[in-house]
Amino acid sequence: MSQEQPHRPVTYGDVFPTVQGELASQAVAPRDAALMQSVESVGLGEVPKGGPAAMMQAASARNLKEGLADTGSTMTSRLADAGVAVVETVHMGGDVVHSEYIAGQPVAVSVEKTPVAASLLLAQEAVTIGEVGFFS
Repeated sequence: MSQEQPHRPVTYGDVFPTVQGELASQAVAPRDAALMQSVESVGLGEVPKGGPAAMMQAASARNLKEGLADTGSTMTSRLADAGVAVVETVHMGGDVVHSEYIAGQPVAVSVEKTPVAASLLLAQEAVTIGEVGFFS
């Protein structure tokens, strides 16, 4: 006789190991995956393959298939209440860092390397250490 394991929903803690607290034990719902997809689309200009929205969509699809997700479209999303954000930071060298957050907790970071032209690295009127006066 084989014993079947009781099914449990895929939670935020399963999908994003960095998520802590109450959110970690909550099931990933389809409306939350759609919210993350929308935020990525606006914040990044696209929905990256393998990114947080894609992972949430896969988790919520499994939860739906197993009958473990809430399909009520009129209910308020807990994730929407907690907040979803994509933050873009441009570093001095030109690299762009995109950080994605759920309820203030980081779930993904990506770095877009920006090549810097050699001419931008050289000052037009370079000053040597001796000219600055360090050795005077």
